[in-house]
Amino acid sequence: MISNPQLSQAKAVPIASYLEEQGYLPERQVGPELLYKSPLRVENTPSFYVHLTRNVFKDFGSDNHKGDVIKLCQLLEGCSFADAVTRLLSGSYQAPCFSFSGSLVKEEKQSSMHLTAIKPLTHAALLAYTQSRGIPLSVAQTYLKQVHYERSGKSYFALGFANDAGGYALRNGAGFKGQTMPAGISTILGQDPSSVCLFEGFFDFLSALVYYQKKTPRFTCIILNSTAQLSKAIPALKAYRSVHCFLDRDAAGRKAVTQLEEKGLTVQDQSSLYDGYNDFNEFLTLNPQ
Repeated sequence: MISNPQLSQAKAVPIASYLEEQGYLPERQVGPELLYKSPLRVENTPSFYVHLTRNVFKDFGSDNHKGDVIKLCQLLEGCSFADAVTRLLSGSYQAPCFSFSGSLVKEEKQSSMHLTAIKPLTHAALLAYTQSRGIPLSVAQTYLKQVHYERSGKSYFALGFANDAGGYALRNGAGFKGQTMPAGISTILGQDPSSVCLFEGFFDFLSALVYYQKKTPRFTCIILNSTAQLSKAIPALKAYRSVHCFLDRDAAGRKAVTQLEEKGLTVQDQSSLYDGYNDFNEFLTLNPQ
């Protein structure tokens, strides 16, 4: 039996925070509303609105998809009202920390995404997408997989970048950004154990390989797959003498550098390399090697 206080607590979970935990980023903000590509269906033009102060959503691509965070949880995770309340109460939701070029991931909860196959990267559309991001075929096929999954009874596929926990960060050319469970950081071991390079997303890591003309990194690389994962990376980062940060040149990236410094880590902020651009991949794409 759900009590009124429990119901109120569940309804108070910010929709933006819930979507962040599910791996969905807003495309932009329009006044008090965040605008997303719908997490409930595939679309190219964002039409899913979240009102920050009222804490309600509306999917303008559907006549019926609107309501509060409990309704959204029911739709996205395919569960009952009572189960949605329970799941929202069991979460640990904080203010969202958006970084529009990277992915956001959720804590280790049951995902509505069901993996069906992990394959070598061969699909023409995905290969064309990686090349449009400045990543050659040889580099893409070394580090990326072709991940097939089902959601809400429909089949999809995307680029997959494995994390240390066994999950994948997902991207595709239609703008989809997601994460399979379990979420986690990704570690690529290098030959020199003295320092570590830190990236937010896997396209930035791959961009560094292309820029520095390396097939494998000299230093160990840790890819957050979202700045929201920074706390998980700190214990691993402390094992190195210095941390070379290749994070986004935005508020979230600057905040992450500050957090590392506050933890006593020796940080070398390398983002001046792509000054004038949001991230390493944007720099590479607009200045091909």
